[in-house]
Amino acid sequence: LISFAADWETTDRLARETFGIGEDDPRRLAGAAEEALYAAFDTGHTWVSQAELHARLGRLLRMGVLGAPSKTELMERCIHQAQANGSLVRTENTKPNGQRLHASGPYLMEAAVAHAIATRISGKQPLLNAASLDAVVQRYQTQTGLQLEPSQRQAIELANGHAFAVITGGAGTGKTTVLRGIFAVYQAAGWHIYPMALSGRAARRIGEATGEVAS
Repeated sequence: LISFAADWETTDRLARETFGIGEDDPRRLAGAAEEALYAAFDTGHTWVSQAELHARLGRLLRMGVLGAPSKTELMERCIHQAQANGSLVRTENTKPNGQRLHASGPYLMEAAVAHAIATRISGKQPLLNAASLDAVVQRYQTQTGLQLEPSQRQAIELANGHAFAVITGGAGTGKTTVLRGIFAVYQAAGWHIYPMALSGRAARRIGEATGEVAS
């Protein structure tokens, strides 16, 4: 219900008043932990500390009338039940206070992305050899009338030589010029290009700058 139609308060009231689910029912406790973790995810966090999850659970379950030992026990039962049904994942943290607590969905997504990046980083096979890359860059400069800066040339070489690369720079530093050069390399290597961006505005900017339809 929370995923598709209602908030926690509405769903919790329905569960207790209509279906007779008790305040300490394992399903309610697990649901509270999952809801707290996804609320953190909605604000940009793929994991929280145990202390942070306790604080969120305290607000969610309105534990103000309980004494400290009872609060802690109930929160730990929430975490235990959520872990038991697979909706919470614990991982080790290198910092003090030891563990990260994740909702299982964001954890799986983050782990899959990390694995994909690690797999790409481990293989280094240039798309074009040095001579072919130089010819593409020279042709690109001639067609655009631009002379690439050394750092821009280095960025294109980086993208040519690695299956995963991060290129950063402030406004006006020539990222769009680099992107068009990278696309020229991919096209010369026979690759299809599927540009993607994190916002509609950025996607439109890529399309305007490169002529490639971005999503």
